[in-house]
Amino acid sequence: MAAPMSPRSARPGPAAARPPAAPAPAWRSYLGDILWAARVIAGAVILVAGRSWPTYWHQLSFLIILALLTYPVRSVRWGTIYNFFLAGSLFAWVIVGVQYVIERVIFGGHLPLVGSVLVAPVSEEIGKVLPLLLLVLAGWRGFRISYGACDLMLCGAALGSGFGLLEDAFRGAHSYPTPSGPALFGLALFPDSYGGFLGHGAATAFVALALGFLMYAWRWRRWLVPALAAALLALFWMMVDHAFANFATFGFNQPWLAPVRWMWQLDGNGRLSPYVLLALILLTLAAERLLLWRTLRGFRRLPASAWFAYWKRPWQRGWGYPQLRATVRRVWAFLQYVLCYRRLAFLMLHWKGDAPPDRTAFAPLIARYTGKVVVAQMAARQS
Repeated sequence: MAAPMSPRSARPGPAAARPPAAPAPAWRSYLGDILWAARVIAGAVILVAGRSWPTYWHQLSFLIILALLTYPVRSVRWGTIYNFFLAGSLFAWVIVGVQYVIERVIFGGHLPLVGSVLVAPVSEEIGKVLPLLLLVLAGWRGFRISYGACDLMLCGAALGSGFGLLEDAFRGAHSYPTPSGPALFGLALFPDSYGGFLGHGAATAFVALALGFLMYAWRWRRWLVPALAAALLALFWMMVDHAFANFATFGFNQPWLAPVRWMWQLDGNGRLSPYVLLALILLTLAAERLLLWRTLRGFRRLPASAWFAYWKRPWQRGWGYPQLRATVRRVWAFLQYVLCYRRLAFLMLHWKGDAPPDRTAFAPLIARYTGKVVVAQMAARQS
């Protein structure tokens, strides 16, 4: 006979606690996913668009050469360079629209010489670097205080290469003139150069490098005027080279072209500027490498042996695809750690200067990159 159930024992047991619902992604997460998908789709469309593959590689090869050359001081990520490359190809439509309004609507197509010598060089050389200039002036995401001159040069080169991609794709270009300028092991350092002009990517890199010098002088006010003069001179220099490299200017002897032609002849008809740019890149590379070394001397860093042990640790559990994937992810994390370390050093460099620092701009960035560096070091020690 079953024992009678008491009212207390007849009560149902407490319901199992439900796990807390996962927090809904913030709107920034959705926006980040949309932007990521948009840039991948845009890159794919540009790549497969009619006859653009030769041009794509022609422009991209210059960015790869420049990124490898400046790697000892580079703190800008490949994704950022790629974003600027896409932005350059999209902003090119704005430049083309400005040129169409001036040459076709205002001039009625009756002044082709003015279009080649004045409108195209001025609108293109200013328009290509304009997105980067606006970001630096606005200080968006620390562009004015957390990058080096070589970083800005890479961003400018990506903008110019994106513009060159669109221009060459419209022309259906599959072959290119022999590049002018220095070469390394038979490989031209400026593959888009032609007829005394550096090419769109290298010309914008030249102006962006001068903009990087101006960014340093922003904090050291006594160098502000010379740096501003150097940036304007670089911009005007590229305009002159661009104007006289255009086919429409060959054979014209108008008197009003004489002063600008004299400047172009001082440049060796555009043959000197590639070597000047290369010399500036190497000098900036050496100077920023020295500054990074002096700034990072007091920071605690993990020895190389600790990082090698971090990479090899997955293989102690066996051999296979999971171990390979884990090692690749760890190497990638190390590369991001290096870039964050350099960003932190550039922040420290820009903190110094004659003008008092804006703590509301510096403090969040310093905290962010210090945290990333510390987390990466802890992961390497413990995992």
